Amino acid sequence: TNAISISITNSQTDASYYYQLNGSGWTLYTAPITRTSDTTIVAQARRHGNLDSTLVTNIYTFPDNDGDGLTDAYE
Repeated sequence: TNAISISITNSQTDASYYYQLNGSGWTLYTAPITRTSDTTIVAQARRHGNLDSTLVTNIYTFPDNDGDGLTDAYE
């Protein structure tokens, strides 16, 4: 299975970035996230003394390369 590397960026350079994978708890973002299966990522910028940013959601879906109707990550 091919892996992808996902980076979280924002214009707020002094903010901390947090993310959730598939509805898990919040994790501090410190390096690109490597995934090999279908994944939903929710991210948020947080800066002390300011309101948290809007939640941003992205869905990453891996292809069905062998044509069996299943994404290859689940085989």
